[in-house]
Amino acid sequence: MKEISVLSEKSLRIILLTGLFVMVWVMNLVLFRYSFINLTFFTYSLFNFIVVFIIYYVLSKIITSIRSPIKWVVFILAFLSLSLLARYVLNFPLKYMVGIYPDDKLLMYVYEYFNIHSLKNLFNYTTQIFLIYKLYIHLVLFFVASMLLKYTQSLKRISELSVINANQELDLLKSQIHPHFLFNTLNNLYRLVMDNEKAGEVVLKLSETLRFNLYEANKKAIPIKMEIKFLKNYIELEKINHGSKVDIRYDFRQIENIESFIAPMILFSFVDHVLKYGVNKSIDNSLVQIKLKQSKQSLFFQITNCVPITPNNLSLHELGISNIKKRLDILYPDKYKLLINEDKVNYKVNLTINLY
Repeated sequence: MKEISVLSEKSLRIILLTGLFVMVWVMNLVLFRYSFINLTFFTYSLFNFIVVFIIYYVLSKIITSIRSPIKWVVFILAFLSLSLLARYVLNFPLKYMVGIYPDDKLLMYVYEYFNIHSLKNLFNYTTQIFLIYKLYIHLVLFFVASMLLKYTQSLKRISELSVINANQELDLLKSQIHPHFLFNTLNNLYRLVMDNEKAGEVVLKLSETLRFNLYEANKKAIPIKMEIKFLKNYIELEKINHGSKVDIRYDFRQIENIESFIAPMILFSFVDHVLKYGVNKSIDNSLVQIKLKQSKQSLFFQITNCVPITPNNLSLHELGISNIKKRLDILYPDKYKLLINEDKVNYKVNLTINLY
């Protein structure tokens, strides 16, 4: 399914670019009154298309990459500079076309009318007419096509997220928490009731964990403090389940704003994944270290396990990571960086999310 979606998106890009080129080509044919395929004018149209595409690419990069308030000042300056450069670049091939078709009066008229005789000629009204026909109209079409593509991609993301949420809700209906986790916790609860007074604390943590799964997990975003509280409860319960076999250490103190919002269970997914595939099936003692740090609107999360993922768990492990990445792509498109290092010594995940 994933390969089909990627191919469909590529096909849409190709169709849009082809359509834009055809529009540029047709406008040049209309300008020079050619109603048939001519290699020279086809080549000029391709050149015209490439110049417009480069200018569009530069302007779109300015819009998407610069977050400073001066973005639009930079955009306007770049637009004016590139427009003047395009005026010269697009006019230059006409000289050679006149040499190829010396008897074409219309071509000769266009060349003489729009020819750049001096620096002053770059700023007169003929320049604006030339740029409107050769650049501005095409740029508008490029940006409209870009908006259409982004709209289609957003619909695709919404559709994929709906499927993921539906699957997640189904999983929650089947089991709000993994059966082995709940079973082990209840067994340990029974043992603690018999041995000491820690049972009340375990019951409270289990209750809060179940409550989070029931009422918070399906929300679009929750405060970081709620995700942290859920993680702490889950980790403390897992500590009891694993006993001395697994040493789980965590540091959630470096959070500047605990009220910042994050998609629920994004961080938990990695913790649960490591404890499920990197610990539960391991025969060795292991150390799991979890760190969380927030600076302004950047959230950094790291989890390290000293025991690598075992081959028996490899296929399920890869599927789990693939699902987590897909959810990140939908919830934080172009706003996260994920690095996963796996070797024979340990397993480490570094995740940075832009919370804007």
